[in-house]
Amino acid sequence: METGPRLRNPSGAGKGPGGGTIALAYGLLALLVFSRCLFLPRAYFDSDLLAQFAPWRDFLKAELAQGRFPLWDPYLLGGQPFLADLQNMMLYPPNYLTLPFAVPLGLSLFIALHWTWAALGMRYWLRVTGLGEAAAGVGALAFALSGFFWMELIHPPVLAAFAWMPWWFAGLERLARDPQPRAAFLAGLAFALLGLGGSFQVGLGAFYAGAAYLALRAFQEGRFTPQSLAKAALFLGLGALPLLSQLIPTFEFASLSNRSTPADYLTFNASFSMDPASLFHAWFPTLDLPPTTTLDQAVQAQEHQFLSVELYLGPWVFFLAALAFRTPGPRGPALFFLAAALTTLALCVGSAFPLHRWVTLLLPGFSHLRGPFRFSYFWAFSLATLAAWGFESLREKKFPPAWLQAGGLYALALLLAALIHPARASWEILGLGLGLAALPLLGSKRRDWGLGLFALALLLPLLARGWGLFSPAPLANFDYPKNSAALISLTAPQMPARVFIDPENVPYPVRVRHTLYVSYYPENAFAALRIKDFGGYNPLSLSAVNNLRFLPPQTIFKLMAVKGFATSHDLKSLPGFRQTRADSLFFYQSLFSGAEAYAPRFFQVLPEAKSRLARMGSPDFDPYREGILDAPLPEGLGRRLSGQDAALSYQWLRDEPTAQSFRLSTARDSLVVFAEVDYPGWKAALDGKPTDLFMADHVLRAVFVPAGTHQVDFKYQPWWAPCLPLPWLFCLLGGLWLWRRKGH
Repeated sequence: METGPRLRNPSGAGKGPGGGTIALAYGLLALLVFSRCLFLPRAYFDSDLLAQFAPWRDFLKAELAQGRFPLWDPYLLGGQPFLADLQNMMLYPPNYLTLPFAVPLGLSLFIALHWTWAALGMRYWLRVTGLGEAAAGVGALAFALSGFFWMELIHPPVLAAFAWMPWWFAGLERLARDPQPRAAFLAGLAFALLGLGGSFQVGLGAFYAGAAYLALRAFQEGRFTPQSLAKAALFLGLGALPLLSQLIPTFEFASLSNRSTPADYLTFNASFSMDPASLFHAWFPTLDLPPTTTLDQAVQAQEHQFLSVELYLGPWVFFLAALAFRTPGPRGPALFFLAAALTTLALCVGSAFPLHRWVTLLLPGFSHLRGPFRFSYFWAFSLATLAAWGFESLREKKFPPAWLQAGGLYALALLLAALIHPARASWEILGLGLGLAALPLLGSKRRDWGLGLFALALLLPLLARGWGLFSPAPLANFDYPKNSAALISLTAPQMPARVFIDPENVPYPVRVRHTLYVSYYPENAFAALRIKDFGGYNPLSLSAVNNLRFLPPQTIFKLMAVKGFATSHDLKSLPGFRQTRADSLFFYQSLFSGAEAYAPRFFQVLPEAKSRLARMGSPDFDPYREGILDAPLPEGLGRRLSGQDAALSYQWLRDEPTAQSFRLSTARDSLVVFAEVDYPGWKAALDGKPTDLFMADHVLRAVFVPAGTHQVDFKYQPWWAPCLPLPWLFCLLGGLWLWRRKGH
């Protein structure tokens, strides 16, 4: 039986440059592609890069510089897990290669590194399937320069997972052909790094697609026996073991997050679906671009309309994909990737086609996802694979003239479509023109020239559109302290309590293309500024904290020790607040809240969350007077509460992300409530001895403190923290044993 995806030489077609030379070539190409960021004082900054990932990166760097491995982030959303948030890539080794650099340059290096890794991986995958160096190179560059990669520049975790996709499939292909433990181990390790890259959506899709592909190829090859299948499963698991160190804390966080409860399909799962009417962006990403509007502005201002730009792989990719079916032979893998591309497209349009709803209902994991448009990562992988296989067929000496004529008709049809707005399809017109010029050469003695010209016709528009999608801007955009000087002067004095800002009404200067704009304030910048904010942005957040946001503002301010809020609006005299001003900003300091520790006179027990929140939402509820418990106190402690004013006073002794200390003085035995989030892993100590930690007011920590002066310490010490290195250790030991063992 013929092996490989319809191609002849499963070990690679002919001799070519060595791996080191290829890696160097792609690395140099990455320097060219991202030269504006790597050699000029510029950096990509758009959307979530500036507002979310750069501040998190700054926080991580600062904590590591102080010798702390950050497990908890106290600065955003009232405080929530940091390592457990997969997006922070805390256990993803390549992330640390770029951390020593300044945040903007580090992000640019991260992007360039993963572009290189994506191209190398795609080249390796295509060589494993039997392609020659030229076709593998074309497929690799089409994949790395795809619209998906450029659109997801603003999401480093997505890029990281995307870059590992071809390595995962190459591992599976080698495993299907030779079901030995070493092949299984390497495939599992590739998947572990894909998952640790930080995108659950890409990881989930890669798991299901990889399982389907392995099943197909294993059936075609027929080399698995029950014994080899068991071994393969064992060593796949051993290679993927490092992923376990991330999944345990991540699933714990997810089970307590806003993704834990069933979401409404239309408003959550199907949100950010591609508009079927805009799928022509797969050929012409800017054909309907409004005049005087750049693509990045259109993408961010009219996001749903331009989401399908992620499908773009150049104007010739569909013709090349069709060529993948031209030669005779087994078509299983080619049909697999055609079906995968069409299935992906059906998923991307979300609610416009029933497949996405069915998948969300039936396949585990999909109900926790939104943004169907992002499934286009597998569209890019499938189409780039088919296009590379099609390009390989162009290398035949006797290429059928009928197919060359079909290519000409294909190009002419697209050129007619481009004439609707030729100025907005200039790069596609150039690519189609180059391809038309290359077609006659493919049937002549100058076939090599034709192949080179045709590769340029495919790749040049991809590079040009990528360069035009997001424009690097001055590094000053990432200077949060300088750009937040007025805000810092107003909010920093309120620490270690919290503040709240209205990001839409707090300006932030952003320079783009020599023009200075005033943008919304990037809320997560507070993590970089070390200022505690009850706000912030994260698609994954604790449900219990989110529930508090529906309570009356005065109750929220007291529960979370919010000292006030910042805005650019002059609200004049606001009852209960004192106004201070810096430049064009106003800070309204609360006169009724801000206590980090308080001792309510009495408590009531309400086991159900709905009942607790209903009581806390009542107009007469005052957390300083009345506390809410989810379970009764131990009988001995409950009897010691007097129901009288405890005359509590406190002093901060220590305030670090995973450790806090207070000195408390109270006139009576009291259950003291702290305006800090209670979460599995937080431990309490009273005068140096472990003590019980209770949950009060739906989400806050509470400790029983006897009358007198005492010290209360909090430490975040989750049970899984000491175990984090173990999966890596077992994986390393298993890999070393495997490599030393003969016959593997």
